[in-house]
Amino acid sequence: MATLEISFDPSRIDFRATSDLLKESYWGSGRSDELHRRAFANSLCIGVYVGGNQVGFGRAITDRTVFAYLADIIVWPGYRGQGIGTRLVQALIDHPDVKTVTHWSLSTNDAHAVYEKLGFRPSTDGPLYALRPMRAHNPRLLQNRLTAWTRCALGYLVTWRGVEASL
Repeated sequence: MATLEISFDPSRIDFRATSDLLKESYWGSGRSDELHRRAFANSLCIGVYVGGNQVGFGRAITDRTVFAYLADIIVWPGYRGQGIGTRLVQALIDHPDVKTVTHWSLSTNDAHAVYEKLGFRPSTDGPLYALRPMRAHNPRLLQNRLTAWTRCALGYLVTWRGVEASL
């Protein structure tokens, strides 16, 4: 495989390709481009590139101090299974803006092995809460969200805690 380039420069992200691929995912179906624009603008976003072409995307929803939630971690279909997702997540965790974050979390239905390689484990530290009813732009999106939260409540939410860093 060619050399991977990791960038946190939002101007390099191929918005059209990223938004379209996310809308095809099980967790992003029903989202609009406008929702993606707002979500990306309010997150720490990362792109992964091979030969200048984007092949991966992810973001951390974070206060950049204590908490971070990994979201929309996706690798383009032709590049899956090559460790790109693992490198992408590790780069987010290692970003200097989130060096003091001690509570990382995420939700996944199908990528447990990717996150376990990085030290994530199922959450066992207490009950999880979700605000319901959730507003949704379409019924399928609402069902996807409720299904995801149900899976979280059953222990599929995984968390990672790093070593606390001094400020």
